[in-house]
Amino acid sequence: MTFSQFAQVLYPFCNEGATKGEFVCHLADMIMDGQPGRAHEDGGYQNPLRAMDDRTLLNYFNGDRSISAKDASTIYSSIKTEKFENYINRRCSGEAQIKLLDALLEIEDIQEKGTVPEVCAQLFEKILRELATKSK
Repeated sequence: MTFSQFAQVLYPFCNEGATKGEFVCHLADMIMDGQPGRAHEDGGYQNPLRAMDDRTLLNYFNGDRSISAKDASTIYSSIKTEKFENYINRRCSGEAQIKLLDALLEIEDIQEKGTVPEVCAQLFEKILRELATKSK
């Protein structure tokens, strides 16, 4: 499963009125430990996607472009899967979680075990790991 496929499946369940580009940043924020959206004194952010323009983020969402290995590695190095699990739990009712899992299963044969939030977090971690280690 690609990042784009993952984001597109989650979007109807978790977007909270965000644009598709904003949602890409939000997903990274929700799996990164700490406060990835807080600006540093130098104006940068822990989440490297926050420095991207909306067009680039939309390209990530649509699958027209892939997150760079460097940016994926930065996100991956700060992963906290429990934070993402809590995010899915807060955003999706039990019924919505079943529909979310069904939507994910339409795209990928999921080998991960556990609750729907755990499966989502494991999939996201796997996607980021693959992006972080892809050859240039």
